[in-house]
Amino acid sequence: MFPSTTMAPIEIKARVHDFEAMKGRVLKALGTKLTFNTEYNQYDTYYNCTNGVMMLREFTMTMDPKDDVLIWRPSQDTRPSDSVITKIKPAEAISLSKAMFKAYGHLAIVKKRRHVYIAHTIQVSVNLDRVEGLGDFISLTVWVREDQSLEETKAHVADIRQALDIKDEDLVTSTYLDLTRAASENKA
Repeated sequence: MFPSTTMAPIEIKARVHDFEAMKGRVLKALGTKLTFNTEYNQYDTYYNCTNGVMMLREFTMTMDPKDDVLIWRPSQDTRPSDSVITKIKPAEAISLSKAMFKAYGHLAIVKKRRHVYIAHTIQVSVNLDRVEGLGDFISLTVWVREDQSLEETKAHVADIRQALDIKDEDLVTSTYLDLTRAASENKA
């Protein structure tokens, strides 16, 4: 998506209290730098896998159907960039999901409506998510440019956070899987 760098991106996630207002702030903050903007439904099915985390990600887009993906991470604590990703055709996703369920059983299903905003020139990706049963969230990913220090990138992230009015108390360090599982446990 962005030029390769030697450093991992800086990623933050936060709860959103007013989705439409945040959407407006994102569009204003990225302004003319916005190079990509879309939205789609995304269904992440997690399976009880003994050696890491296995997830089938299915997309429902208004555009032409894209590949769904099967993602395996060595552990829940592993960064997404360390994942092994296999693309599969949407028609294969149903039969694969049934086979995975029979073999491993479901751990959790996370359903969300994702709004994606990308500004390539400033190497920023913003996802606004409406997650079923959990609420609204924003995730911000900023890639460290090769001509930029980590400190400069952190300052860039701070500027974007300020423009989007992302407060410290709204920051979330848990994954949607962890939040979904905690919500299920609280209901029991």
